[in-house]
Amino acid sequence: MENELKRMTLAGDFWRQGFRENFSVDGTEGMKLENRLKRGMFFSKALDLLENGMTYHRLAIDGIYPQESNIQVSLMTSDSNYIIHKNRTVAVDDFLADSGIGLEEKLVLFGGKESIHSGRSLDIFLGRLKGRYLWIYLSAFDMSGECFEFKNLRVEFPQESFMEYLPEVYQKNGDFLKRYLGVFQSIFLDMERSIDRFPMLLDVDTAGGKALNYLASWLGMHNEGSILSREQFRFAVKNAVALNKAKGTVKSIIDMVKLYTGEEPYIVEYFKLREYGRDNTERERLYNKIYTDNPHTFCIILKSGAVFDKGGKLEELSRLLEKVRPAHTIARIIVLSQNIRLDMHSYIGINTRLEKPGPAVIDDNTRLDAGFYLNA
Repeated sequence: MENELKRMTLAGDFWRQGFRENFSVDGTEGMKLENRLKRGMFFSKALDLLENGMTYHRLAIDGIYPQESNIQVSLMTSDSNYIIHKNRTVAVDDFLADSGIGLEEKLVLFGGKESIHSGRSLDIFLGRLKGRYLWIYLSAFDMSGECFEFKNLRVEFPQESFMEYLPEVYQKNGDFLKRYLGVFQSIFLDMERSIDRFPMLLDVDTAGGKALNYLASWLGMHNEGSILSREQFRFAVKNAVALNKAKGTVKSIIDMVKLYTGEEPYIVEYFKLREYGRDNTERERLYNKIYTDNPHTFCIILKSGAVFDKGGKLEELSRLLEKVRPAHTIARIIVLSQNIRLDMHSYIGINTRLEKPGPAVIDDNTRLDAGFYLNA
């Protein structure tokens, strides 16, 4: 083929910027039918292909819709972005957006020579279309109650045909043959594109959705309950060898907490408490109370509960730690409060700060002045 076939995929902003009635666009970047008792209608804004006389090959719309739903698709092209309406020059986008103009009058634009209309089919050969600007009209009606959503729309251009590979005698007056070969051409190109994309499915940095989960299963990793976000899980799969190698060590505990919360924790192990409290019965009793007196228990100290402000949960972190903690041990998670209590254990520089000396205020009428001191 002389010109490389290009492909433009449209979703999200394409649906939002168009002119909609009874269609809504949510966070999934798709366009959903709202009221099932009314017909949904959508007019796109002009797609500018930047070249007069541009030809088109194919339109494919990806969506979820019941078999009995009624879907209509119309397309129009032109080298001009303006029309004459009531003796005035009006931009086509403004014309389609004008709620004072009836639907039938707008659809007249999609009934000319440079237009295509299709009922039900969402994979359309665009061999007749030619023009710099492309407009798309969608209408849908469905009363089944099942999920109905247009996910994305793909436009392929410029027009190229496998007829170029045939002897010249078949290329003359071959409009039917061009459309007939277009079916097999689309199947072949889709298959070729899938083969070209296959290496991306084996790359952790580019794989997504089911492909990423499939790669993770090769390494014995699973994101049960979607505890980890997509990017967190991608990092875990990419570093699976190192994470599995360190499993059951302090490093693996720290790495997992840091992956989930974004902050590095403090780890307190029982044998270290024995060293700190040696020959000091009172201190040993304090450590046993604050941390643990069980030699099979270790403590994970988080600086504050702010690490869960972005949506994480303590229960989910605990489930993650079950995968990497040493066998026959108990992981205890301690979340520090950002304040100081005179009768409790505090961590200087972590959840407690020492400021310049000054009188402590208990309430509006009571202050601890210089004549009052604490004996540590």
